Amino acid sequence: MAHATSRWEETRFIAAVYGPREVHPRHLQDVTRAIVRYRYNMASFSVEERKRPGPDRRSYELSKVSREALEPVILTSFFPRSVIDVFVEVLQADAGTRTAGINAAAVALADAGIPMKNMISSCAAQGGRHHSSRPYERRRQLWPSRLAHCNDP
Repeated sequence: MAHATSRWEETRFIAAVYGPREVHPRHLQDVTRAIVRYRYNMASFSVEERKRPGPDRRSYELSKVSREALEPVILTSFFPRSVIDVFVEVLQADAGTRTAGINAAAVALADAGIPMKNMISSCAAQGGRHHSSRPYERRRQLWPSRLAHCNDP
């Protein structure tokens, strides 16, 4: 188990990683790799107007997007039939909770000793548009003819 606390201006949250550990229920396990589960949650007191406790559509969506950003980086093949749980709890929300959560989760994964291909980072720019840490892939999507000669690191 490892955890990371993070603060970005007035945004504060905790990220925790548990695993690799046995999958329950067992019918969910994959014999070739670990399953990555990510849970994003905003505490009811994290915003000025009290938020209804528990997960909502936004939390489910951010959990899915964040898991999809982290999963390709984690070397899941090292841990067959296991699960790696990542929990991100927003304690105070100002802005950028999705990107800050991904960054804190990456630090917690590294602190837990989970092997990764590379450290991942996330940022928001241009009115909140989200970009992953795959710059060459993203550049090829935006400008395929200009960057056709670039190689991935």
